[in-house]
Amino acid sequence: MIQNIKAYVTRGNTYFGVEISVHGTEYKYATIGLEKSKKKLNLSYQNIEVNIKRLAKTIGKIKPVFITINTSDVLTKQVRSISKEDHTLVNEAFPNLKIGEFYFQIHQQQDIAFVSICRKDIVHKILKTFQDEKIFVIDFGLGVLSISNALKFFDDADEIITSRYKIELQKQQIKAIEKYSSDQSEVYDVNGLQISSAYILGFSGALSLVIENNMLSNNYQEEQSELDKEFKNQRMYKLGIGFSIVALFATLLINFIFFNHYFSEVNELREVSQFMNSSNKKVTDLNAKVMTSKKMILDVQSTADSKASFYINAILQKLPSTINLKKLNFQPLQKRVETAKPIIINRGELVISGNSMDASRYSTWLAQLEALEWINKVDIISYESVSDNKSEFSIKVQINEKV
Repeated sequence: MIQNIKAYVTRGNTYFGVEISVHGTEYKYATIGLEKSKKKLNLSYQNIEVNIKRLAKTIGKIKPVFITINTSDVLTKQVRSISKEDHTLVNEAFPNLKIGEFYFQIHQQQDIAFVSICRKDIVHKILKTFQDEKIFVIDFGLGVLSISNALKFFDDADEIITSRYKIELQKQQIKAIEKYSSDQSEVYDVNGLQISSAYILGFSGALSLVIENNMLSNNYQEEQSELDKEFKNQRMYKLGIGFSIVALFATLLINFIFFNHYFSEVNELREVSQFMNSSNKKVTDLNAKVMTSKKMILDVQSTADSKASFYINAILQKLPSTINLKKLNFQPLQKRVETAKPIIINRGELVISGNSMDASRYSTWLAQLEALEWINKVDIISYESVSDNKSEFSIKVQINEKV
């Protein structure tokens, strides 16, 4: 729930992907819009524009956009790839290239890799054109490699046709990329969405914004970060203004209701004042109850001795980077606090909850905890996989307070 709210605040629920190609002497913008609603994606827009001002009106204000530059300025080559670094692959694909003048993007898979390059000044010129029209590009791709973000949805396909290329597939992996020219359009069923070949690259780009996971490596992470930061600043500013207006209106409305009621019910308020004076004893009794509750809370806090910080610190020192903690409860309550009943805690217990990205390191961590001399045992309360590489867990640590 919190993650969904955060995603909406920072990016909204509408995402656009734009494939840029050249039509004659003009840029052509094949644009697709995706709308996220109740964990589902719906197509909200599909169209090809040649006028970027009309495109800006279509996209609207402060919407996240992924652009795919698929013009003749982008070159793509296939090279052998066996545990090679990015710059090595680029040099093999394009010998004697002045890498400092180019952006590159790489899709690696087993023994082959595909490398796309484009001059930085060309990319900057395109980004500037979008910025001038107040279109917020927060990420971009080169050539057809952004299709990698959607490959897992092409279960049975042996090829994908785009606006300029044909991509040969084998078991959801790219085997070859060839130039392709045809007026015929293919329609693909992508997880229930009908996507035309003219928009497949735009869809892949928009999808990478939705899942926030780009499968490609590149040399322009800093530029991506700046683009995303600028978008988030503008969106937060817009949301802040909207919230301020609503808050101001609500305040004025409340003030109007309050003062109108005050002037029309002045006699009733006088009676309430007399009633409050006569209820002084009740207020005193209530205050005594509050002090009693406060004492109960202090009693609970006093049960945690000076070793609490030692236990927690020792556990955190053993924590691997693949585990994120969500909750750490030292000496939890046995049951809910009830009025006039003693507070009972589970002495010598520590309940830890979080998520793990690596099952083996999670098991090693548990073993390290059990090896600590002041820990009697570690019980697993729950362990549940929530995705391919992520699991939620909860454990209970029994502490030997005599050590």
